[in-house]
Order: sequence, then structure tokens, then C-alpha cells
Amino acid sequence: MLSNRTHDFLNKCVNFVQSAWPQPCALCGALSPQAVCAPCVADLPCLPLPVCPQCALPTAIPSPCLTCHATPPPFDHLLAAYPFAWPLSGLLHAFKYGQQQTLAGALAELALPAMAARLALTPAAHRPDCLIPLPQSEARWRERGFWPTQEWGRKVAASLAIPLNTTALLRSRDTPQQAGLDREARLVNVQGSFFAPKSLKGLSAVLIDDVTTTGATLSEAAQTLRQAGVTRVECWVLMRALPSV
Repeated sequence: MLSNRTHDFLNKCVNFVQSAWPQPCALCGALSPQAVCAPCVADLPCLPLPVCPQCALPTAIPSPCLTCHATPPPFDHLLAAYPFAWPLSGLLHAFKYGQQQTLAGALAELALPAMAARLALTPAAHRPDCLIPLPQSEARWRERGFWPTQEWGRKVAASLAIPLNTTALLRSRDTPQQAGLDREARLVNVQGSFFAPKSLKGLSAVLIDDVTTTGATLSEAAQTLRQAGVTRVECWVLMRALPSV
């Protein structure tokens, strides 16, 4: 397994090559100095604003929605860069299930603007000590051969100058797929599926993941971090699934 230092060095090499020589855009194939060309980025769907700061669902005003006000989640804030929609959903699918690991750079590049903007607005007292990629199960490791969120998370962490901590939170068991389950069933499905191997007392952490649908998995992970002593937990995701109207 490559060390974080080696990964950072290789990422810098890739970034230099991409900035020096145009590469095919990951979405349209046109030559671009970025992994996703500017016209494609401009055409990506955006989350309807304003959104609830705790679940990232559209709301009438930029304050906690009625659900989060009545039952606050165990995390302090949920940031989503985009809605879960085509073509970004297709790009993520190709990365996670199509063995196209080189797309990690494109996903990190797309996530960075929203995450950098959130970091810039974060008070110094709440600045995260680390980014924690949501861990995947052993079954997913065997199926994919890599950890998707860790791959693009390394690039985000390097760009934001925040350490990526891949051992703070681990999976305690494999869980069935969440697809097709409602929120209550998802909460039951992931209950007790994470553990923190050591104390994280006093830390401020950010959980990062590809997609959130109901927030059940993030809630369970955040609750585990709280129990390990983390004082502040934010969740930053690339995409947020929106309820059908």
C-alpha cells in the first residue's frame, strides 16, 4: 500500500502534467487543461437554493428545515457540491464500478470549489483537524479493489491542506446495499456498522463521501465519531440525492 507522502507526490506529478498538457475532458472528450472542461462544469445541474444547512435539502429559507429542527442529526452541517443527477452520476458510476480510477482527479476537481468555499467561511475555532473518508466494507474492497472516496479524498485533502485520516473510522461489519430502502430501514441497516479504534477527543472532523440519499449512513458514522470524542462533525459530499417531486 502506498504511503500518504507517495500519493501526494504522485498527485502533484499528475496535476503538473495535466496543467502543462491538455487532457480529454472526462465528460465531453474535448481537450482541456482541467479534468472537466469549463463549458461542461457550467452545464452541470446545481442544487436548488436555499438549502437546509443540516441535511442540504431545498428549503424556503436558509435555516434548518422542520425535520432537522425537530430531530437534529448528529453532525453539525451537511455540504453537497451537486445534486445526484446526470452526467455527474454517470461519471461517478464509471469511477466506482467501471474501474476507471483515473477519474478520481475529475471528481476531486468538481468537489473542490464548494468545499474550499465552505472552508473559507469556517471560523478558525471550527477549522477541521482532518478529513475522514467514509469507510467501505471488506466486501466492497474485494469487489472494487480500491477505496473510491479515499482516492478522490486524497486530492481534496492535499488541495485544502487538511490531513486525510483513513484510520480514525473503520467498518465493523458488512451491510446490505442501502438502495431501495426507506430512511428507517437504512438507519437499522447501518446501526453499529462503524467503530473508532482510538480516542478522537477534542478533534474537529469532516466526513467526506460520494453521495448521500437519506443521510442515514452519515448519521451513523457521525454518531460513532461523537462517541469517540469528536467535538464537531461536518459532512461534505460530492452529490446529494433529491426527493422526487
